[in-house]
Amino acid sequence: MQLTPQLQSMLNDQIKREYIAGFTYIELANVMDALNFPNFSAFFDKAAKEEFGHADTWTAYLRDRGRAKMGVVSPAITSDIASPLQAFTAALSLEREVSKAIGELDNAAQAAHDGATERLVHEFLDEQRKSEREFEVFVADLQRVGEGPSLV
Repeated sequence: MQLTPQLQSMLNDQIKREYIAGFTYIELANVMDALNFPNFSAFFDKAAKEEFGHADTWTAYLRDRGRAKMGVVSPAITSDIASPLQAFTAALSLEREVSKAIGELDNAAQAAHDGATERLVHEFLDEQRKSEREFEVFVADLQRVGEGPSLV
């Protein structure tokens, strides 16, 4: 079964979104390293690798069913980040955007009666919810701690 043009476009957008998230997390890792938070830096490096893995999965799927197209990709967050709380809050916002887009992709796959795409999307939805929750916990913990001299 061939992908609908709408699904093909949405899948290409998702690939781009995953790369944007990956590059954003690399940038956040760099910022955390510059602020001397090596564990946060390592966390964001790992998150970047996961996002690039997601992009690879979506790309392979789209190559099997349609045509993968790449556009220009750059980080979604600039280096105005000056604290771990700002970094994790920005990352949480990005994760929520990705979750919303995957939900819209799920709706489109259902409307197109495309079971194969629905199955793949559901795998990502589950993982996305876990990732979003992880960032929510970091943000809550960092808000409790505050941004006093011991952190910055």
